[in-house]
Amino acid sequence: MQSIGRPNYYLNRNIFREHSVWGTPFLDERSDIRESSNLIIHAHNMRNFRMFGALEQYRNRVFLENNRIVELITFDGIFNFEIIEVVTMDVSNPNIHNYYNPNRQSADGNRILTLSTCEYSTPNGRLMVIAELEGS
Repeated sequence: MQSIGRPNYYLNRNIFREHSVWGTPFLDERSDIRESSNLIIHAHNMRNFRMFGALEQYRNRVFLENNRIVELITFDGIFNFEIIEVVTMDVSNPNIHNYYNPNRQSADGNRILTLSTCEYSTPNGRLMVIAELEGS
């Protein structure tokens, strides 16, 4: 889902545009599904592992090593992305970063998928799972 000009529209709405505390995963308004080099998808971090609550598991190195592929399904097809980094940060203080990089860097120009959700170790924390399109 995406709502240009209303960046958080689906944060508290379902796919039918009805109010929902769970919201709906949505594409950042700055991302173009066909053109952007970095597709950013936001969703709530639900404690029951719904929406992006399951992203918390990527802090565990063993889980990450066994679950490296993220599948993105669009109208244009199915795309596989390999996780290259897991990042936590406080968006109100960009100097606070904790990075986990599984010995892999993206080459310039490769298409990136960033899954972003709330992270609760700081008041404005974010957890981001960053993946690179396979074969790019």
